[in-house]
Amino acid sequence: MPPVREIPAFTSLIKYIMGNLIDAYSYKLAKYVKKTDNVFYCSRKISYRDYTKRYKLNSHPSDFFSNEDKFHPSKLAYEIWAKDVSDFIIKNKVINNVLHS
Repeated sequence: MPPVREIPAFTSLIKYIMGNLIDAYSYKLAKYVKKTDNVFYCSRKISYRDYTKRYKLNSHPSDFFSNEDKFHPSKLAYEIWAKDVSDFIIKNKVINNVLHS
């Protein structure tokens, strides 16, 4: 789910309201996926501070947003999202078994 609380172009009120809606939606989605065979959901919240620490990046949270509008993801954000999802796939035993069978 998009990291609405971190988008610099949004006001505090929008971050609060939309962030809470996304949290509720993410919770429901995770519950639904648990009951569904062969469907997976990477439920870890996107946090650029977390990404910076986990992937040992020398970056600031604003580096994850486009310089043009401070809303859309930057190239760095897309690269890290791809890395994070690929790590999720690699570490998921069920997906891994299917890929290697």
